[in-house]
Amino acid sequence: MKTRHYFHGESILRMLVVVLTQLRTAAWSLQRGILLPAIRPTVRSVTFLRAAERSPSSAAEQVPTPPTSLTVSPLPDARYAGHADFVQALQGLRGDPLQAEGTRVVIHRGNAGAKIMVIGEAPGETEDVEGKPFVGRAGKLLDAILASVGLDESSVYITNVVLRRPPNNRTPSASEVAWYLPYLMENVRLVDPLIILLAGACACKALLPLEKQGITRIRGQWFERRFGTEGGLDGQGSRLVMPIFHPSYLLRNPSRKVEGPKWLTWQDIQAVRRRYDELAGAGGGEGVWAPGKQGKEG
Repeated sequence: MKTRHYFHGESILRMLVVVLTQLRTAAWSLQRGILLPAIRPTVRSVTFLRAAERSPSSAAEQVPTPPTSLTVSPLPDARYAGHADFVQALQGLRGDPLQAEGTRVVIHRGNAGAKIMVIGEAPGETEDVEGKPFVGRAGKLLDAILASVGLDESSVYITNVVLRRPPNNRTPSASEVAWYLPYLMENVRLVDPLIILLAGACACKALLPLEKQGITRIRGQWFERRFGTEGGLDGQGSRLVMPIFHPSYLLRNPSRKVEGPKWLTWQDIQAVRRRYDELAGAGGGEGVWAPGKQGKEG
């Protein structure tokens, strides 16, 4: 009986740690205008609790090691003076949910003073090796898309929602996204872009959680959000946000037909360039990455 009471209490404590971690992340996010999904105990926690109540001895033998994702990110209580300090701190990141996978922290490439930010999903194998986001086949295609309207690393900042490569390049879980999200918001605050491009469904779900339609419906649309502002919902300086297809999706759908993914992306990137020029007070230019104008992967 003592064993049962002990284990029952331990399982409850474990679930409380999960809930408190989610509450802290949600509170930080709501303060800055990011709405996360409803907080609820995970299925794993509930199953574990019920198993402990039914069979204390067998449950005790199957106690899972507390996942590193229970570690609360220190970032919500911290602010960095500049981007270089932020990058230096992240290079020593510990306790995040993907640390145990042994992959490296991949932060960014491009200009930290750029007014356009591209946010993708997570590093892949090539990105993990090179330590920079979007440097594989999808990254080369992204570069071609940007170059088509005269944009490159000098005018764009590129990063991901999740900072480490998930196992087997799987889609990051909701809890992993929630853990890394405060770091992304601090990154946005430091870079301070005017325009943010959300490449793919993962980035859209993380940063536009109230938009229930899929990316095929909302891509190419402009949203105004105050990501990364000091005052949260009341902060000044709305950012223009546009969802776009992830370049890896374009590689899987290479058709150049009208209304196809590549054709739509060509329309989107031209709209981005026009808005960028309007904000910068400069004249536009005609791009070359259009269906029928680009080489191998364009």
